[in-house]
Amino acid sequence: MARARGSRLFRNFRDRLARRRGQTLAGREPVPRARRLVLHVGGPKCGSSAIQAALAANNERLAARGVLVASDAMDAAQIITYGQVGYFREMGDRPTRVEELTHRFKALAVAMDDRAADMLILSAENLLLQPGAAAMVIPAARAAGFLPEVFAYVRRRDDFLIAAWQQWGVKTHASPEEFWKDFDFSGWLPALTSWEEQVGLQSLKVFPYRRDFFPDGDVTVHFMQVIGLHSPEMARPAPANPSCNEHLTDLLNRVRDLFSGGHDNDVLDKLAQIIGPAAFKAGSGSYFLPLEQRRAVLEQARADDEAVKARYVPQLGAAPLFPPLRPEQVVECSDIEKLRAENALLLRAIYSLNLRVSQIETATPAAPSWRRLLPKRRSGVRAVQPDR
Repeated sequence: MARARGSRLFRNFRDRLARRRGQTLAGREPVPRARRLVLHVGGPKCGSSAIQAALAANNERLAARGVLVASDAMDAAQIITYGQVGYFREMGDRPTRVEELTHRFKALAVAMDDRAADMLILSAENLLLQPGAAAMVIPAARAAGFLPEVFAYVRRRDDFLIAAWQQWGVKTHASPEEFWKDFDFSGWLPALTSWEEQVGLQSLKVFPYRRDFFPDGDVTVHFMQVIGLHSPEMARPAPANPSCNEHLTDLLNRVRDLFSGGHDNDVLDKLAQIIGPAAFKAGSGSYFLPLEQRRAVLEQARADDEAVKARYVPQLGAAPLFPPLRPEQVVECSDIEKLRAENALLLRAIYSLNLRVSQIETATPAAPSWRRLLPKRRSGVRAVQPDR
């Protein structure tokens, strides 16, 4: 909870700083010219954190190529950590949000004039499924003189539901079934349609999130390629925001009171530091959706998948939008096996903590005995004993 409060204080400071910068630029109008806006809208659990990590790692290289990556606060500070997901989440349904966004876009355009930049990149994966987001962002961008292009990744329904449960639902709902019911995900097509209505079919680029579809299996390389910026010099950071081990997911689900909400990652971050790599999934298999339930989910998603492929990914031809379900993706695990795996994780955590305490005790000089603090005896004089 302390971290959540610290995060709020940081966001408040960040927003005040952004407002000051905006006020400095408010008196200036951007030079009338073509500016390309690359807007990555997700989808959620489709490699967005990896894309944002790559943008952050290559910020200077991109700037040298005439690209401005907006900061987390939607300004030109060049500080990108999680993309603009938090900014748009906090904006909510404020009545002046379009006007505020227009001012932000204009300030970014002025900053692009100062830096001789021709392309602006935003990455906010929550936007794809956020109702009304397209009607908020696209008109504001166009009013500031940008030519928007929207890029979205979509994931196979069963994998997406499992990943969403492990990312958000485990902290808020007692079971995956309860979360999926409240999550109310009706498919990718309705969300994509809302963006198409704003930018047009030609400016909406949709890709299936599948590693066999990406160069070297890396979504960040694919994204840089499709926006025309990939080069061998681009840094490829370590995987970002990996999925939690399913046994640790079960443990976290029993202590939901420790979380302030679905987006609170403080507990998991601390446990991952203690447990190590075993805190994260080692493969694509899962026991959260049994085989028959997975098949039912995929059957329910078939019409949506076919419509998405036909309209947005016709280059796949006769191939399906997503690869079929493989047997190794469905893990059979008894309750006893789950408990044993959870106990193993807890033992790892305890052992790791013990090692850290031992290291601290070894590095800290031993506290001196109180007798060493007493004045030395002089001839005929007794040392004063401390009160007992």
